[in-house]
Amino acid sequence: MRMAGTREASQAAFGWPPSGPDDATDAQRAEIAQRKGRPPASAAQRKGQPPASAAQPTEAEKQGKAFIATMEKLPKFVRTSDGCIIARNKIVLELAQYNKYILGQPPDLKPANPDLRGKLLADIRAQGGRISLATLDRLAKVKDMAGIRDELKRVRKEVDGLVKGKRAPSRLAEYCLNLQINILIARSKQFKGPFERTTVDEVLKLLQDLKGGIGDKLHQRARHPYDRSGAI
Repeated sequence: MRMAGTREASQAAFGWPPSGPDDATDAQRAEIAQRKGRPPASAAQRKGQPPASAAQPTEAEKQGKAFIATMEKLPKFVRTSDGCIIARNKIVLELAQYNKYILGQPPDLKPANPDLRGKLLADIRAQGGRISLATLDRLAKVKDMAGIRDELKRVRKEVDGLVKGKRAPSRLAEYCLNLQINILIARSKQFKGPFERTTVDEVLKLLQDLKGGIGDKLHQRARHPYDRSGAI
């Protein structure tokens, strides 16, 4: 039941009703079209025959939909993990916010100026690899605790690079790396001991640093690109 709710929230963030665009009523389609600033599609258009003037989905929308589909393909222990659900929803909602700024939706938001639009698109592309199916599926299939340790070391190195970089990292980057950490935590819970004590100690130390220590530094430094109070 929980996952159904998160799927509905994710779909709603990108402008279609929880039951899916094909199941929407004519009134819902009209409302969605009005929010998107274009006339509602005809039945023929909804069946794959869009008019030549139909607006193309933004990079944010495409990335958001691809990410939602990716999460649905991951093992159940990932999809039902509280930490993964929270990280997943933050990514979906942040991409939806990028989409709003690019399109100028809702009406009280002005379309992103070229400089901001460029920053949003660059960040979407920069984070794509961190939430790709290949990356997340690899993390969900780590074979042992030594593999968990090695992946956490890689994540820590990436976090360290973001913290020490000249420009403030984006919140989206923070959310993507948090998702990776939570997938690794969920995966580690699938293993059965006994475990090598040294390896377990290393994993716990890395997690402590990523959830506190350097993780706190990343959280304090990260910014929303569209937040005028903090340059990125």
